[in-house]
Amino acid sequence: MVERVSDEVWDRLVNLVQRMVNDSGEPEGFDAKRWLCTWLQEEVPSLGWRKPVIYLDSTDGEELVITTLMSMQSGAYR
Repeated sequence: MVERVSDEVWDRLVNLVQRMVNDSGEPEGFDAKRWLCTWLQEEVPSLGWRKPVIYLDSTDGEELVITTLMSMQSGAYR
């Protein structure tokens, strides 16, 4: 289990979330860091009710988290 997300991974994920919100057209007042911090600790149905943070200890796990985030934006949530 990941105790602390590396700064590099954290920055990539925060930037991705912020880009997604910007692309959606409602960025004003949105705090990507706060939202991501909360979401990483929530049980996510598409991840088998597991917390996304547990996947951030490998490149494959990071890709799974990124894919899950992008699926949320596109409406193809799995």
